[in-house]
Amino acid sequence: MKNHFSHFLLSLFLFLCLLFTASEKEQECSEKYIARVQSAEGPTTAALNQLIALNVSFGTSNGCQRFNRFYTISAEKEVAIQLEVLEEGCAYTQEALLRSEAFTFGSQEAGEYLLKFQKGTSFVEHTITAD
Repeated sequence: MKNHFSHFLLSLFLFLCLLFTASEKEQECSEKYIARVQSAEGPTTAALNQLIALNVSFGTSNGCQRFNRFYTISAEKEVAIQLEVLEEGCAYTQEALLRSEAFTFGSQEAGEYLLKFQKGTSFVEHTITAD
């Protein structure tokens, strides 16, 4: 009887350890989202091999979302750009914020480049002439 009780206590202890470990992992709240770009402002001309910075404004839906990175896909002289935000934390404010981040662009070939920043199902476009 004493042996069954010891097994029961050991089993209960292991179960509680697993339960608390799972609860701690659930508290590690971190999600990535594609943000909606509101505007992209900056120079419209650039010299070859010169990096220029565009100020890209984007909306967030709460106080825990921060810029993470830009994703780019280039096809000839057209560049599609998505802005990823990272949401960290399990408790956050529910305020919509407008944030901004610098996007750098440079070209080794002369020509007109169309940068298309994703804004939901549409795009914010910015044209740069490199020469």
